[in-house]
Amino acid sequence: MSSTDDGQLSRILASFHTVLRTVNQGIDHLRLDKGALIVLYTLHVNGTARPSETAGACQLDQSTVSRHLKALEDDGLVSRSPDPHDKRAQIASITEAGTAFIERVQAARIERLSEALNDWSEDEREQLAEVMGRLADSLVVSSARRAAGLTTR
Repeated sequence: MSSTDDGQLSRILASFHTVLRTVNQGIDHLRLDKGALIVLYTLHVNGTARPSETAGACQLDQSTVSRHLKALEDDGLVSRSPDPHDKRAQIASITEAGTAFIERVQAARIERLSEALNDWSEDEREQLAEVMGRLADSLVVSSARRAAGLTTR
């Protein structure tokens, strides 16, 4: 990779950092550890799951996920119960309070993003959505290839 590419990628990373920091600034979710928020969001999107499944989906260590689940359960955002198929295992579910929490965080983020993009045309917003979607898809594929040992680097 050339130094020009490195500079371009550094600018992209700096932009990501700025976007994430400013979209999240002052939002209620900051009372949660970032890992706990990832676990909660994953349960919100994927539904009920074993801690091992949640760990895989979050790309976190199972012991880390278990610690986050305990904290989220203590906060009333997640509930855990025996797995009906294997009584030795547990399953975690997001509670109504957890869903409401995620919805508040998401609404605040959308509001901030909407304010920032207020003077962008519909075409510009659509282009951004398409490029970001393409990047997200490429990152998922790249991550899966790396995890499978299929990278060329």
